[in-house]
Amino acid sequence: MCMSDHQASITAAGKGKAPSPSPTADPATRTLVVYQTRPEEFEKGDVWNAEYGLMWVPKDWEYLSPGDAFITRFVKRGPHWALRGKFNRKKRYRQKLGIYAPSATIREAVAAAEQTEAARKEKQAKAAVVREKAEDRYRREFEQACLEFLAFSQKHAKLAAEIARETAARACEKYSGRVGRTQKLDLAAKAALAVRACIRHKYTRYEENVPLIPDPALEEEYRTARQMAHEEVDEFLERHREKGE
Repeated sequence: MCMSDHQASITAAGKGKAPSPSPTADPATRTLVVYQTRPEEFEKGDVWNAEYGLMWVPKDWEYLSPGDAFITRFVKRGPHWALRGKFNRKKRYRQKLGIYAPSATIREAVAAAEQTEAARKEKQAKAAVVREKAEDRYRREFEQACLEFLAFSQKHAKLAAEIARETAARACEKYSGRVGRTQKLDLAAKAALAVRACIRHKYTRYEENVPLIPDPALEEEYRTARQMAHEEVDEFLERHREKGE
């Protein structure tokens, strides 16, 4: 059952504060964010909410763990309590643990998931094919942009194709966070940065001169090594763009 008005105000107890007036709306008819209670509060309530204080989960409700996006979305259309875990100070993040919702709604969601499973799988498969085609098209466009930036002479066309292919494969990798996935730059700018990075790591002495983890005490040496690598990339590009070579 839901807590009484008096129970809703006990969150201020023991803190030297007068309890705030309890909200009149039944929490079981609302969508709320609730938090795990401390061990010493278990007897006073199942969860805590900023508006209602310590609360009990209604008897005709149950916990739905995360995992099935369809069921979760279905249940969240109606009243539910989103449960949050302890705050991680280091990551500045509070874990999402699942939701409490009416048992009848969860059963309805499970039934709907079973009835639509085949259709949803077919739709997901078609969407995956469309996404993969779009990815292939983007990688080809990125590779072409890399070739245009390189602008090597015909003598070095094979090397240009190799660099462009390798650059596109790495820079466009999904979920990598690399320059090829950013939306902040146009295609030409992304290709230029990615190509320069590829050349810097593979065709200059950058890896030898710059440590993997920079030492703050060697900041000046680190900046010098990076500048040298930058100049080596420029020389590499100029050398392979010359028509006479």
